[in-house]
Amino acid sequence: MEQEDKKFYVNGRVYLNWLPAPSINFEAEMVDDVNIDMVINKILGGSYRLTTRDGYSCSVMVTNIKYGDKFAVTGIVLNFIERPGSETHQLVFSVVNFINDFGSPIQHERTMYLGRSWFKYGAFRIVLDKQPDYKTKYDELTKTGGYAITHAGMIEHIEGELFSYDEVADLLESLMWLLSFASGRKVGICSVHGYIGEELVLERYQAPIIFKWKKVNNWFPKTDPDSYLQLQNVYPSLVKQLKDDLWGDVLKRTLSWYFDSNDARYVENKIVAVQIALETLAWTFLVEEHEIVARSVFDKKLRASDKLVRLLHELSIPQVLPDTGTFAAAQKFYENGPHLLTDFRNEIVHPSKKAKKNGQTIAVPKHRVLELGKQYLELSILRILNYKGKYQNLLKEVQMVGETVENVPWCSKKSET
Repeated sequence: MEQEDKKFYVNGRVYLNWLPAPSINFEAEMVDDVNIDMVINKILGGSYRLTTRDGYSCSVMVTNIKYGDKFAVTGIVLNFIERPGSETHQLVFSVVNFINDFGSPIQHERTMYLGRSWFKYGAFRIVLDKQPDYKTKYDELTKTGGYAITHAGMIEHIEGELFSYDEVADLLESLMWLLSFASGRKVGICSVHGYIGEELVLERYQAPIIFKWKKVNNWFPKTDPDSYLQLQNVYPSLVKQLKDDLWGDVLKRTLSWYFDSNDARYVENKIVAVQIALETLAWTFLVEEHEIVARSVFDKKLRASDKLVRLLHELSIPQVLPDTGTFAAAQKFYENGPHLLTDFRNEIVHPSKKAKKNGQTIAVPKHRVLELGKQYLELSILRILNYKGKYQNLLKEVQMVGETVENVPWCSKKSET
């Protein structure tokens, strides 16, 4: 362990913890005699560079100190631990907690199953395979939640050329954002191995933010056997947008709020997260990118619902409330879907006796208001990514398998406004 001019020799281990959340930890005993005051005042809470005898290195933070016959320290690995190497022909990686998706056929020993997806960007291609023991893993995840390696992936240069990890880091990050968006929660890569032929030349282990296993009902048409093709087609657009100076950070923040809207405990918190994300998209699309609305008008003259109406209009996303089921009763109170969503959000933040008296706050169940907002958010993101495939319509009352899957509105023959 070292930090600037301070260096300590230790004996210990580095290990991965899955629960309560994925983290890479270390524990070690000091080999050399050290000053007690210096250990407590300088080491605890400090960030150090840890290097092992066999070439692994990482940044660590010391979180606890024990002293008796020997000083012992424990802490966490920051970001990742790696054994850096040369350029590679292939990078093989492990994905945690992606959904049980369809895909093209995979032959494993004497069995065949569906679960392979292909992605391409520039000079690189990615193959993503569902694990052969997927049935056992998904059964266990459904019963207990938690974490499991559900998929294995490989990235390589199309022409077979050597490449470095840094050359494809953004492609792997973009893939994780895409898989997370399809899952409705954060998934991640926990390990990367680089090979030249059969020789292992690079290792990297990490514990990114990954949400516990949970089935999320969202836009991704999981029941459609061709759903994996939709992800393949939209991947290049997502990579491009995440590289963009304007949209890169905006999309990451927006997707993070989207994941929060699926993970928060209270429906009210989920609705607030959805509206924050939608208003961020509205500002970026209408004001920053296309200059459709002036900054002063957006900030001072437009109601929150007007901002969303304009955004959805520009993106060719229907705003009218469905005239059947739980939304029918709300039509006499609300002009459109954005009006309902923003009024409901305002009632959460600024409760109104008048609204309660008029019955507006109970015109639509909270979970349906959330589904309305989520659908606006999901479709907005998909439209910005120029997605032209199918989606699951959360607002349809019909719940039969497959009946909620349809073309996105901007690719439908009839598009309501």
